[in-house]
Amino acid sequence: MQPFRQEEKVYFKAGDLVVFKHDLPGRPVMFVEGKEQTLIKQDDSSHFKGMRCIWFTKDFKIEKYVFSTKDLEFYDPYKHDLKQN
Repeated sequence: MQPFRQEEKVYFKAGDLVVFKHDLPGRPVMFVEGKEQTLIKQDDSSHFKGMRCIWFTKDFKIEKYVFSTKDLEFYDPYKHDLKQN
């Protein structure tokens, strides 16, 4: 039986540059705008939804979306080859 492998926790903050962990064609470099939480009125608590990211499309349109931190990693220009075909 293999021992349980625990991944190192990564914390993103506003201003960080991130990309998807998955090697997707045309994946953008995104700017973290902040964390997204939702308020549950029953017990007045907030729950973390993900990180709100901003990026530009090839047509220079701005896009925003909330992504799980499990799908993101810090952008490293030496590691990520993001050449557009």
